[in-house]
Amino acid sequence: ADVLRARVEVANARLAQVHAASGVEVARGALAASMGLSPDTPLAIQDAGAEVRPPALLDPAQALAEAQARRPEVKAAERRVEAGRASVRAARSAYGPTVELDASYGRLDNTYFPQDKNWSAGIVLRLPVFTGFARSHALARARTELGRAEDRRDEAALAVRQEVWNALARLREAYNAVLAVRALTADAKESLRMADERYKVGAGTITDLLDAETNLAQAQAQQVDADFQYRVAGANLKRALGELEAPEGR
Repeated sequence: ADVLRARVEVANARLAQVHAASGVEVARGALAASMGLSPDTPLAIQDAGAEVRPPALLDPAQALAEAQARRPEVKAAERRVEAGRASVRAARSAYGPTVELDASYGRLDNTYFPQDKNWSAGIVLRLPVFTGFARSHALARARTELGRAEDRRDEAALAVRQEVWNALARLREAYNAVLAVRALTADAKESLRMADERYKVGAGTITDLLDAETNLAQAQAQQVDADFQYRVAGANLKRALGELEAPEGR
């Protein structure tokens, strides 16, 4: 029975290895996507070892302000609002008079005063004439477009704020998961040590030992996944803050 159980555990370990290899490829694609890259982009991933640094203490209000200042979609929306305001000012100016300054300078070419100079200057006041309701319609259109631009800007800013807020929450969640899984791994290691000692002195069975080894392997797999999820959460926060940008062509 013990030999059969060992064979089953070996088969399960091989199956777990297949799943782990597939998980690595999926994880690489997810990490690339979180940085704005194509999933098939080759990545040189350093082994972070046992150290996972706690997340930096970010003030949510400051993080939100930085994101809105960096994110290109918010800046583009703000530029459209500025253009809309300029259009409204231009439409309003059509209602008022315009003042133009005209000046000229020349020389008089005649026999009696060959070096005489001629100056002239004047101010031209132009008053708008009635053009139906073209000016009022133009102003109304400009105001409507400005309102739409302001709405789109507010929507973009709100979307960025929500994305940053969610990214901060997920980063904290991922770090707490790392701490919890590491405690679980430590307990599983101690459990395996005790099971091994009992088996060596005949106080335990091979089944107990294999169960302890399985529990440790599962805990270690969860630890790897938790560490990875924490790093993905960190990359997602950087992207939400505008610190990571997609390469050109995406």
